[in-house]
Amino acid sequence: MNDFSAEFEPEFLAVVARMAGWQASFAPVLQRANEDGADVIIAKIPTVTSWQNGTGILDNSFYQLESTPYSIRITSDVPYAARQHYGFDGVDSLGRRIPTPATYFVDKAIEAASSQVEDIYTQYTQQAFDNL
Repeated sequence: MNDFSAEFEPEFLAVVARMAGWQASFAPVLQRANEDGADVIIAKIPTVTSWQNGTGILDNSFYQLESTPYSIRITSDVPYAARQHYGFDGVDSLGRRIPTPATYFVDKAIEAASSQVEDIYTQYTQQAFDNL
């Protein structure tokens, strides 16, 4: 009878042991990447808008509301931000009918920032793997 055996090298086992906790070590990396990515998106908003009689108030009103390792939320306290983004066709609170076409400026900012945001995620992910 022929017996065969195999063993993993200790160096390989050490790498596997470090990777066992990858989710716990990767979550803070994703959190930082999300926060930095949101900052890039927010900075792009003024570059993709061209409001008639714009004051810059809306463009510069965005901030991060929430960031987790798995999501980001940006918001604006300007009351008409959603109306400008999604559009509106109806009567406002003063009884005026003011049709506002959708501009989807946040979507445009996300698209304009996509390569920079991708670079951020690539950089942080590489750093996380290098530290395993």
